[in-house]
Amino acid sequence: MKKFLTAIVIVALSISVLAIFTACGEKTVNGISVSGSVIDNQNVKNGSELPDDLEVVLVYADGGESEGVKITSDMVSGYDTSTDGRKTATVTYEGYTATFDYRVYSDETQLNFYDGAGTAESPYLITTAEELQNVSKASDAYFRLEIDIDMSGAEWTPVGNNTDAEPGFSGNFDGNGRTISNLSITKIKSAVWTEYGYKNTYNYAGMFAVNNGTIANLTLENCTVSVTDNDLEQRGDVYAGALVGQNFGYIYGVTVKNSNVEATGWLISSAGALVGSNVGDIDSCNVETCEVSATSDGWTANAGGVVGASGDRLYYTSAASVKSSSAKGCTIYSEVKDEVTVSDIDYPSDTTYFGRVYGGGIGGLKVMTTYSNNTYENNNITVKSYTSGENIEFIGNEWGY
Repeated sequence: MKKFLTAIVIVALSISVLAIFTACGEKTVNGISVSGSVIDNQNVKNGSELPDDLEVVLVYADGGESEGVKITSDMVSGYDTSTDGRKTATVTYEGYTATFDYRVYSDETQLNFYDGAGTAESPYLITTAEELQNVSKASDAYFRLEIDIDMSGAEWTPVGNNTDAEPGFSGNFDGNGRTISNLSITKIKSAVWTEYGYKNTYNYAGMFAVNNGTIANLTLENCTVSVTDNDLEQRGDVYAGALVGQNFGYIYGVTVKNSNVEATGWLISSAGALVGSNVGDIDSCNVETCEVSATSDGWTANAGGVVGASGDRLYYTSAASVKSSSAKGCTIYSEVKDEVTVSDIDYPSDTTYFGRVYGGGIGGLKVMTTYSNNTYENNNITVKSYTSGENIEFIGNEWGY
């Protein structure tokens, strides 16, 4: 009996001593936490050493932390800056481990995108609206859209132009089967030309103002383009599309849904749900339930479900193609108003066919354009001109003319 009582006393004393010891400062450790610049921004330059501001602390169950300890290379595994890309490293301290993510980059331009180097093998990866707009900062690179992006609440600035200072997009944009929705465009990009003996202003609007590259595998939905050159000192032509204003490149597998494109120009206005004016190649693109409107103050207006005008309609020097594409359930409107006359225009000819309007399910006007396997159905097409007579109003289920 004495032995039993003695054992109870010993256990009780042990518990008391442990409680006293714990009360005197012994704490339960839940793990470790890492801090420093690489944790805050995750970016480190290719070939750089482990940042010297990295610290680790013990994290206690009561929320407290131990004093910070500088992290040395022997505490870290998986930290490698010899190649670009997003990676994960592990820190080990006092038997506990924690991981942190970091991104290795070689060029400052890479920091405008989630990841990638802008090459065919490693395209820039786009994951946010801001990164999408940053395409304009590297318009000759390769890009891939990684997620669907909703552009609600943001005013889009078209990518590229047609000037020496700002050329058109010449890279490769892979939509990766993703969707960009609620794109809103009211800005235009302008290029003033003085060639061929007269002066004119060419204005472009779309996700891409001018495309010289490749755009593919993308859906644009619930987008709005509403542009005019009314506020410009030198007015001229307006080319507008949800995807591209002026296309000189290659567009493949792009769909535009439930979108509205409105373009008003002083001389020529060309509007298409996909492309305003095409002097390139369009293949396997689809337009569904879109509204397209092209208005000219006095010269020519072109409106189409897919493209407003296709081919070089002025100088007949550039060919184009539109194939295996469709327009369904679209409302297409083309109008020329009586607000500009030949005497108002600095143009070498007085036979410029004022008042001509073109409207079609696939396109309004085609010149030097090859086309095949296009489909069109349930489109409502209207053309209107201030003047009348032969060769003024051109309307057709596929092409106006």
